Amino acid sequence: VEIKARQEVEWDTFILQTQIEGRILNEMVYNQILPAAMHYQKDLVETLSGLKSVYGASYDQYAKGSMAILESVSGHIRDLKDRTDAMVQARREANSLKDVRKKAYAYSEKVKPLFEEIRYHSDRLERVVDDRLWPLVKYRELLFIR
Repeated sequence: VEIKARQEVEWDTFILQTQIEGRILNEMVYNQILPAAMHYQKDLVETLSGLKSVYGASYDQYAKGSMAILESVSGHIRDLKDRTDAMVQARREANSLKDVRKKAYAYSEKVKPLFEEIRYHSDRLERVVDDRLWPLVKYRELLFIR
């Protein structure tokens, strides 16, 4: 009986911690990462429009690099939003479960793996979004704090 009680406490603790992490991750994505990435995306679109007006017919030759960056950023924005929305939905489904063991399993198998996918796309955006737009401390800045 004692072991089962301790096990249930551990499951509850895991669920609560993962719920908090998921909520914070969702807020960070929607309130900081996506707005910064979309602002950078807008800047890239404006750059491409400027290149088209300057270079006209030879636009493709000069805009290839900028277009590749825009496509990459746009893809990561799309995937980041999709994965974040999937994580929120998986949390809702897990929260609807009454059995603590099943709920902990759902968080472990359905919610937590999406954290890594969200992080992957966030990390890729962090590498290319202009430092002036990125609202969070970047990894390289953590290494060289002054």
